Amino acid sequence: MKIAVAVIIQADSILISRRLEGSHLGGLWEFPGGKVEAGEDPEKAVRREVEEETGLRLKEVMPLHRQAFAYPGRQVDITFFLAADFTGEVSGREGQEIRWVPAKALPDYPMPPANAEVVKLIVEQFS
Repeated sequence: MKIAVAVIIQADSILISRRLEGSHLGGLWEFPGGKVEAGEDPEKAVRREVEEETGLRLKEVMPLHRQAFAYPGRQVDITFFLAADFTGEVSGREGQEIRWVPAKALPDYPMPPANAEVVKLIVEQFS
């Protein structure tokens, strides 16, 4: 399954959201984004998914990291994008909790294992 997510930066904070209980990896924190649809490129997918989930329109995105990861019964291929230029008011449009957190605090928020490498990268580069 191909996934595209955005590491959205505002000042020294990163936007994360909490997965809804009852969903795969429910209760964990993650970066906004989601599945890449058939025939869709990851950049288009991340823009669509972020707007659907948070209300933010990403103006510019840059590839940051790519990670393949195998969960029990599920293989994911995640493209992480960096985004610092956006418009709109952030809200959890799907009922999810959303927070801006300092980059150095990311390790304090339990995230899916597939995010471990990019969290380390963000902490090293942005805190």
